[in-house]
Amino acid sequence: MTRLLQVWLGFRLYVTCNYLYDMVSKAIVLRIFWTSPFNIVIAIVYVLDIIGMAVLFAKHKKIGFYLMLASSALAFVIALCMGEHSLIALGRAIGVVPMTITYLLMAKRWNEFS
Repeated sequence: MTRLLQVWLGFRLYVTCNYLYDMVSKAIVLRIFWTSPFNIVIAIVYVLDIIGMAVLFAKHKKIGFYLMLASSALAFVIALCMGEHSLIALGRAIGVVPMTITYLLMAKRWNEFS
């Protein structure tokens, strides 16, 4: 694993954990977290993304990359199910950009990952 990939995954892990903490703490304070099942599902999607990053970062396993990819796709589908405008749902799919960066950083050493 290259140093740049380690820095990138560390940065993404930090940002995603902070966003999840912020989302859950605001929802608990405002007592809106349990009003919609989509809020719970979105929190689960972020947890899956964090688990995927941790597996890729610590264990050097491809399954971590696939978990990150699945959580990005799931976030897009959930955004469409929530009835968000297609442009907002496309904004949720912007999670594809970090996935592309992650893949490009992994591509040269793809065989190193089990």
